[in-house]
Amino acid sequence: MLSKPVVDVHRAWRGLTIARRAPALTPMKIVITGVTRGLGRALVEEFVRGGHTVIGCGRSGDAIFDLRMTHLAPHDFSVLDVALDSKVAIWAAK
Repeated sequence: MLSKPVVDVHRAWRGLTIARRAPALTPMKIVITGVTRGLGRALVEEFVRGGHTVIGCGRSGDAIFDLRMTHLAPHDFSVLDVALDSKVAIWAAK
């Protein structure tokens, strides 16, 4: 869990909402499964934008290729089905 919120929202005069960024967190290595679409893909984009290193996996080879071309090293993306325990163990070991 993050120690500080990413966005701190305050009420300003006349009920206007102003958002300001909280202080930057220390860059981390983030591991995400299901990075090829939906929430997983959105998380990749946000964590990369936040300066973190993302290590992720997903089942779609085409989407993994796109992620590799969009987010170069130190980020790392692999084709992997997390339903296969032996494959997950190999992936996690690297």
